[in-house]
Amino acid sequence: MGVPLSVHRWTKHGHDRLYVETADGIKVGWYDLRTQQHHLDQPGMWPEFQQAVTEWRRGAPAEPQRRRHPGTDLADQEAGAALQRRADRLRPQSRAVRLLARVAGVRTADYAWRTGAAGERHVAGKLDPLAVRGWKVLHGIRLGAGGDIDHLVIGPFGVFTVNTKHHPGAVVRVGERVVFVRGRAQPYVGKAGREAQRARLALSAALGRHLHVGPMIVVHGHRSLTGWVRRRPQGVRVLPSWAVGWWCKLPGRTVLTPEEVEQIYAAARRSSTWTTA
Repeated sequence: MGVPLSVHRWTKHGHDRLYVETADGIKVGWYDLRTQQHHLDQPGMWPEFQQAVTEWRRGAPAEPQRRRHPGTDLADQEAGAALQRRADRLRPQSRAVRLLARVAGVRTADYAWRTGAAGERHVAGKLDPLAVRGWKVLHGIRLGAGGDIDHLVIGPFGVFTVNTKHHPGAVVRVGERVVFVRGRAQPYVGKAGREAQRARLALSAALGRHLHVGPMIVVHGHRSLTGWVRRRPQGVRVLPSWAVGWWCKLPGRTVLTPEEVEQIYAAARRSSTWTTA
């Protein structure tokens, strides 16, 4: 309990968090003052973390400290976090209501958001291990003009936006120009293309040179997915979640050097890059 820790408050994008570090800058974890959720980077330091948060709350400074602003580094973003927060806000407060809805097979207002968050976390689990292959991955990039990018991957094959779609038990078919879910055409292809375009403009401006960004849709939870091997509707690549990591490991033409990957990643992880996107 004798390890000296510093606490810094960060308030942005609906978060109100306390970030706890050691004196030499090692991250211990964070505590969200609004949701009372926490995350530990150093699980063995739980007693010290808890004491630091408790002591900070007793003092309750009026203004957030500004020595450091974790929100400027998008590498801190967790996959599905925005959707999970929305789901938590919409979740019925009564446990009896939740139980009754589950027994009756009724989907409460938080269902779609919770399902989407689970899908994004699953896909992140496929993407994050690509780091050992020279890929860089960011999650939940908020765009200044509205909307967000579920995942951005940067690696030897290039730069890609990834739009995750979670459809438990659905039959999904990739057509010539659109994606069909349970027989109905969905606007996924156009949305994925626009996300890639916005990412291209933002990153090109930040880097001072043209950068190509490819659009990708990753489908998770489906019963079947057909047409994805031979079709790329409007230039958008569609992959099942199990295949996205495999696809990024395929032998292919290297378009970015490790140095270029690092340069693009440095620009992409700055929140200021996306303020006008």
